[in-house]
Amino acid sequence: MDLIAKANILHDDKQFEPGDLMKKIKKEEAERLIELGAAEEDKKQEEK
Repeated sequence: MDLIAKANILHDDKQFEPGDLMKKIKKEEAERLIELGAAEEDKKQEEK
């Protein structure tokens, strides 16, 4: 699942800042980040 960071996130030893694209995040991890409000689904990927 691809996400857009909404906050500063350290994931798998990579730093993401707001607006950064986070590619191929595991579903469970993505759901947690979304629930915390730290990220949102990349809507552009859903349209493809």
